[in-house]
Amino acid sequence: MFIVLIQFFDLDQLKRASLYIYIASVIVLIILFISPASIAEAKNGAKSWFNPKGLPLSIQPSEFAKIGLILYLSTIISNHKEKFVDSTIKSDILLLTKIIVITLIPIAFIAQEPDFGSSMVYVFIAGMFVFLSGINWKIIGTLVVGGVTVIGGALWIIISFPDMSQHVLGLDQYQIDRVLNWFDPDHQSSDTFQFDRSLMALGSGQLFGKGLGPSEVYYPEAHSDFIYSMIGESFGFVGSALVVFLYFILLYRLLTHGKKL
Repeated sequence: MFIVLIQFFDLDQLKRASLYIYIASVIVLIILFISPASIAEAKNGAKSWFNPKGLPLSIQPSEFAKIGLILYLSTIISNHKEKFVDSTIKSDILLLTKIIVITLIPIAFIAQEPDFGSSMVYVFIAGMFVFLSGINWKIIGTLVVGGVTVIGGALWIIISFPDMSQHVLGLDQYQIDRVLNWFDPDHQSSDTFQFDRSLMALGSGQLFGKGLGPSEVYYPEAHSDFIYSMIGESFGFVGSALVVFLYFILLYRLLTHGKKL
């Protein structure tokens, strides 16, 4: 729907409106944060949706806020490049600081829901903008090395000292279990049921799948983060591999087009 609506606006109009769209999206996240359970009831331990009682309606503000973030980051980078035609290390660091601050504002409220997955999507969006913005590769390289070091250290703590990592890293037990399940699929915890059943559904599709229809392998919330397992069950290895290939083509075209702008 938004893609269709955007076709009616030119780039200058979107650029002028980007700040207001961004501010509005952050305000909606704040409203969600302070809303009572009658408007925004927590589901699976996360208060991420507006779901007024009595209405067949569920809205996740973080999804709309992504649009505001993308539009405003585009404007910030464009304005910065117009102001600093000949970029320097100092100007690139300034631009990087702007990108980080603008991204952290919505993340601060999304993390309180808590919604770690959406927060990581925002980090990924910001990372793509840093990559496409033309910031000096020395700065990007430093960020990559620092990020890999921090993530590697956190993973080492979780794998080596799972009991201690909950206090040191401030993670919930289910987040620790997901990391352990990733490195050791045989790791047993209360969080393995969904993971085990989704793998069973994915593998049950074999080469060509079972076709469209109700899933024969039950696992909760199949429509959410585990939708790929449903694709694998319905269309098999061929169908699921095609989905990965289409995503690769989409990302490749987005990156190459972005570098031309």
